[in-house]
Amino acid sequence: MMINWLLTGFAICLLLAGIILLVSPIPVGIVLIAISLSLLISTSPRTRKRIRTWRMEHPGFNQKLHRIEEKIGDKIKFISHALLKTRPDSTDRQKHEQLSDK
Repeated sequence: MMINWLLTGFAICLLLAGIILLVSPIPVGIVLIAISLSLLISTSPRTRKRIRTWRMEHPGFNQKLHRIEEKIGDKIKFISHALLKTRPDSTDRQKHEQLSDK
């Protein structure tokens, strides 16, 4: 349990550093953001659920993440594995549409 808290805190620090470094000429920020999101997805079920919901509600964002998953493939396994955990399947999408119709 303690290790999850430490990893979550570390991932949030990496995410903030990645956001700050997005303006740098070297694309270090994107790499830090990808690593931090992978850590957050792996350690936090709440984050995993929120990203899955976000992907269901925003098809364009989902397509971009899907493309990233395909490009990464087996090159950086921990990132592609983490993104795979947030991929909405057809049953998730149907449940979400039924809830939003009510």
